[in-house]
Amino acid sequence: MVYESLDNSHDIFTIDLNNSDVVQLTNTNVDNKDPTWSPDGTKIAFVKGNEDDIYVMGAEDGEQGGLQRLTFNGDHDRAPSWS
Repeated sequence: MVYESLDNSHDIFTIDLNNSDVVQLTNTNVDNKDPTWSPDGTKIAFVKGNEDDIYVMGAEDGEQGGLQRLTFNGDHDRAPSWS
């Protein structure tokens, strides 16, 4: 399961529902929201920061494994979904 922390950090985490292992995928001073798994389970799309653009990161290593910005339009994107 992937989720956004609602505490002050607003970082993105995954939790393994079988053993309750929690992994923090983002560690920033801006909001990260609306995370969603890719169909193959290898990536997570989410909305990041003050610009509210859509980014993709690795599902296992988060921002450390490569962060890709997908939108640059400044229109406050929300709720990314895969197709």
